[in-house]
Amino acid sequence: MLGNNDADPFKDIYGYGRLSHPEEWSTIIKNTQGAGVEVRILDRDIMAYAPKGSGKPGQLNIYEDASISALRHEYQHFLDDKAKGFPSLDVTYEFKNRIIMELRAYMVEIKEAERIGNKDLAEHLWNNYRDERQYLLENYGPVKLD
Repeated sequence: MLGNNDADPFKDIYGYGRLSHPEEWSTIIKNTQGAGVEVRILDRDIMAYAPKGSGKPGQLNIYEDASISALRHEYQHFLDDKAKGFPSLDVTYEFKNRIIMELRAYMVEIKEAERIGNKDLAEHLWNNYRDERQYLLENYGPVKLD
């Protein structure tokens, strides 16, 4: 049974990442900062990696009470951005690239849910991905669905 954290359902399992996984939380924050990412720990429910483009690392925004899984998700976005050399925003935000990046980030979380044997959580995360993919398709897709 999942709780009320629809966008960050792992919080119902692990709690706050900075408390449940303090070493990993700290390592991810240090790794991103060391790569030149501006890291903002926020007191409101925001979780996002915002690419900057033009060969420069972006900004990691993470809610101080986010789960470790949410931080891993955003960290995956950073890793994908870095692997491509921090490309221009038109490349990063191209529809197909956004779909692939979201799938890769959600797979980090889905694999963890499967590893711990929580099928309901894995399905919830799949649904979150499907919802995000649908949003991207409707708002940024190659074909407008009017």
